[in-house]
Amino acid sequence: MMNPSSKTNRNSDGCWTCRLRKKKCDLGQPTCVSCASLEIECVYSDAKPRWMDGGELQRGRAEQVKAEVKRRATWRREKRHVAGDMDGETMIDLEMADGLHGVHLSAKAAQVNGDREPARAFASVEQAGAIDGHSFDAATDTTPSSSWATEHSPNSSATAVSPASSRDHHHDATTAVGTVLPNDRELAQVMAYLDYVFPFLYPFYRPPIFSGGRGWMLTLLMRNKALLHASLTLVSFFMAVWFHQDGLGDGHGGDGDLTDGGGAPPDDPGGKGRHVRTCQAAAWTEMQTQQELSMRSLMEDIADINEHGVKGRLREGSRTLASIIQILCFEVAVGNAAGSWSLHLDGAIVLLDQMLQLNAQSVRGPAGDTIVCWRSVLAALDLEDGGEGRVQAWLLSSDQAALQFFSAAAIYFDIVSSTALEQAPRLAGYHASLLATPSEHLSAVSPLVPVELVMGHACPRALAEDLPPVDLGVVSGAANWVLVCVGETAGLDAWKKTERRHARLDMVELVTRAGVIERKLRLGLEKMDAAAGGRCQGGRDGKGPASTMAPSYTPPPIRPDCPTSHAPPDEDTHGLTTGIWAHAALAYLAVVVNGWQPASGTIRASVDTALSFLSTLSASRPFCLQTVGWPLAVAGCLAAREQEPRFRALVGSIGGGLEVFGAVREALGIMEGVWARRGEIEGAQVEWDLSRCFGINGRRAFLV
Repeated sequence: MMNPSSKTNRNSDGCWTCRLRKKKCDLGQPTCVSCASLEIECVYSDAKPRWMDGGELQRGRAEQVKAEVKRRATWRREKRHVAGDMDGETMIDLEMADGLHGVHLSAKAAQVNGDREPARAFASVEQAGAIDGHSFDAATDTTPSSSWATEHSPNSSATAVSPASSRDHHHDATTAVGTVLPNDRELAQVMAYLDYVFPFLYPFYRPPIFSGGRGWMLTLLMRNKALLHASLTLVSFFMAVWFHQDGLGDGHGGDGDLTDGGGAPPDDPGGKGRHVRTCQAAAWTEMQTQQELSMRSLMEDIADINEHGVKGRLREGSRTLASIIQILCFEVAVGNAAGSWSLHLDGAIVLLDQMLQLNAQSVRGPAGDTIVCWRSVLAALDLEDGGEGRVQAWLLSSDQAALQFFSAAAIYFDIVSSTALEQAPRLAGYHASLLATPSEHLSAVSPLVPVELVMGHACPRALAEDLPPVDLGVVSGAANWVLVCVGETAGLDAWKKTERRHARLDMVELVTRAGVIERKLRLGLEKMDAAAGGRCQGGRDGKGPASTMAPSYTPPPIRPDCPTSHAPPDEDTHGLTTGIWAHAALAYLAVVVNGWQPASGTIRASVDTALSFLSTLSASRPFCLQTVGWPLAVAGCLAAREQEPRFRALVGSIGGGLEVFGAVREALGIMEGVWARRGEIEGAQVEWDLSRCFGINGRRAFLV
């Protein structure tokens, strides 16, 4: 154990990782610039790590770090290609005019150019133009519920492009809605987004034909320039990566220089490698252009919200929410290492919270809780669109459908991020109102609450099919109840750590609270197994109900070599995905209560079952693995040594080079980092948990 002065000495020498690598450390916390730029874990502790023994363990750890730096070098080079040399500053500034109870919400996220001081940056100068073209100050890594803030200074260049903002048609519901008219090339990219990218990102979103399908998205893209350019940014990035995979598949790396002459190099007689690299470079350039346009257009929309607020202006708020979520999806897809995802997510959460608090009808329940009426929000949105305040049983307006979808995304993102941020979900206060089905509301509310109130809370289709007001399954593939349990476990983890810091942790209270969550998870699994058994029995007997599944759109394969099934996810696929989340949640809960005990029977059973379900999903719907990044990482971090090859194979099963996108790649990086440090983690003198796993690569992971 180090003496009381050791902390000062440790700070003067830097983090243990830099000391291991014999590099100068800038002393930045929680992550120094050097570790952040290389995307490796930055280790600060008063006690010397076990591997700093001056012998074999230290040499072995140094080799592990060196291998990790080398493994990530290729991806860092790709990110520098993406970043380019974007001049000027882009700023997001969200400070609503109609704050609650006189409190104005502030939300700012600034793009900072290469002149920023390195000590203030989460990433190094190398990352000053991070993969999304932004570099954010993450020194304020805390996440207050009403702040999405960094330093900012306006730049006149931000208005050099005059985006066609939706504000032109916001202020009068009777005014004809403005339309953004993309050129022919952009229109082709819009269709590529709708046909290929959107179904890949959200494989479980298959709206039936009589609900309008995904037509609302096309309408929204034509009316919201920020969303349009954010979507085209995603398309360009996907195309760039696919071109890169084509080059690698033919032995022509995407990192090589283009040939100056017209002829092909000797090892590329057909010249395909040169053409692939040319196309890839064009896609990178297009992506940078579209991303800058999306940010500038979003600034216009946020300026409108700053001036007029969102009370009575749900349309403006929902379209801005859609744009922020879309930009966030781009950051997830490219694996943003600068941490800006948390800043953009803060903005989405603050905006949705304001929209609900200022526009939704609500009543106070007998327990003092607030029941928010989602139907009243959709009805108010219809009034803003010039309607009569109706909510149709099936066919929602484009703005209603957009609010429904992107609210689900924001709530889902909030839940998953809370596990890495070590806090309760900030929208948890809406879970009971928005994520429970009508039957669950009826069984949970007090007899003092009239049945008519619960029935009036739900939309017609929700009543007919016992659906929740907001279905997170369209984004995640998992049922609401299991995601609520994940959020509750994150809240329990945050509570436990707070109580421990104040030396007042009551283990009986901890176990009691955990028991409530565990019972919900196991009851949900029992009901799901019973429903699956009923479907199987009905199919064997020929007595099952006739399928009433309406036809829905099935996208074409993204690449000819992708082993994707053309069949859309069915009830069994939803059940399988929910089961994966549930067993990962049980393992997560066990770690929160009992600590890092990967060999315990409870954790082993949960991990084994989750791995079995993941293998089944990989064999039947490999693209759906994109939606299980969080449970994949949880199960993988707790996996036995002999299970490691099976987890690696799961990621490779996606095929077509698409395993490099977003949460799947991030999950694999986390697992590999944990596996490389098994001995150290299992013998650690400090408590290890899954939140530390999610930060093992020098940044907080966002596994959605």
